Amino acid sequence: MQTKKISSQNATTILNILSTVILQGLAFISSPYFSRTLGTANFGIVSVYTTWVQVVSIVFGLRINGVLIMGQNEYPEEKQKGFQSSIMFLSIVTYAFFSLVTIGITGILLQSNFQMVLLILLHGFGQCCVSFANSKFTNEFKADANFMLSVLMSVSTIILSVILIRNTPSPINYWGRIYGEAIPYLIVGVIITAFVLARGKIFIDIAYWKFSIPLAVPMVFHTLAGIVLNQSDRVMLQSMTTDSVVGIYSLAYTFSNVLFVCWSALNNSWVPFFYEYMRRNQLALMKKKAMNYTELFCVVTCGFMLLTPEVYHIFASEDYWSGTSMIPLLAIGTFFVFLYSFPVNYEIFYKKTKMIAYASVFGAGCNILLNYFLIKIAGGYGAAIATLLSYILQFILHHINAEKISRKNEDYPFKITEFLPYVLIITAICLLCTFSVPGVIRWIMALSAGAFEVYRMARRKSIF
Repeated sequence: MQTKKISSQNATTILNILSTVILQGLAFISSPYFSRTLGTANFGIVSVYTTWVQVVSIVFGLRINGVLIMGQNEYPEEKQKGFQSSIMFLSIVTYAFFSLVTIGITGILLQSNFQMVLLILLHGFGQCCVSFANSKFTNEFKADANFMLSVLMSVSTIILSVILIRNTPSPINYWGRIYGEAIPYLIVGVIITAFVLARGKIFIDIAYWKFSIPLAVPMVFHTLAGIVLNQSDRVMLQSMTTDSVVGIYSLAYTFSNVLFVCWSALNNSWVPFFYEYMRRNQLALMKKKAMNYTELFCVVTCGFMLLTPEVYHIFASEDYWSGTSMIPLLAIGTFFVFLYSFPVNYEIFYKKTKMIAYASVFGAGCNILLNYFLIKIAGGYGAAIATLLSYILQFILHHINAEKISRKNEDYPFKITEFLPYVLIITAICLLCTFSVPGVIRWIMALSAGAFEVYRMARRKSIF
């Protein structure tokens, strides 16, 4: 396979960061408008609808976008277009089958909700196709295409939603938001499908399907386990505590997702280069870049925790301020998500998706168990601790898996002890925030750490 050039790493990283920031930033900025305009009840309907769209797009479409990078490692460049069109057609076939079954069931049992179910299916299909394109562009180092797609989806869904909401009666204005999301995704999804199929011209290839299905199905369970891990705390808090506790925890979790967005942006840039280093067997260079990446995200995590109290108190009303102490724990949890991405990417490179699924499902199960005991003891704070412990456990399990694979290939260069100094640093920062160090000191520390990291990047002339 023709190797990709790595000289444009900084440009690719910046564009990927911009696309993620725009996608998440516009959603973050527009949330107050939609929450106020829709009202609590209609906003809740839209939230449930969005969750179902996410689940349907993953399960019905077999999360086939996760196989793209493995196919890129398996097949030569001249076969990539055919491989991509074939597995996309496979995803269409499975999506159509499950959709017909769903329509048949809901048409009999849930006639009053048939319109909602149909929109979930159409929106989910579009989201599945857009995710396919995102993965394709990321793996092919086409950050500019990813950027344009992200901007298109963000702007079009927000503008259309606002127009439709304003022209829909208030009691049912949730339909404006739902149609405003579904229509752009469906249109763009159809265009992406036509583009991929027309370029590849291969629809059914049994060899490609046999390669893809055993790899895709475990990734479905891996992704669903992640959704369970992220959602189970709020569900269990609702059943075991009060709505007030759920609200405080949910807003703290939403705020901490800013750090997760930062990781997603950086990870989208790091992953294709990681696989390129692996294909070239440039392990020393890859490890050097990885440790620079770890240092960068450690600084970002510390800065986020140090600035949280003041920023969160501006972001949230005083009723929610008790959740401030939960955010550093959730931030450390995100740092462990970052850490376990190293062994997970390695497992994907060697197509060990079953290992990934087992670890993720086990981690989700442990999170439910930990929530049960810790919520009883400490409420929302206990849920935050359970989330952190679950991510630590996942990191350990994935690292063990990577070491097992490396016994044969001897090309996994990371040891847990190499990450320990960074874990100790963010733990110390968490304690500083917990014991209410004066804001001036924390802000000076955050700005100093940021300046240090900018200096480091400027000196090496590279983000990673």
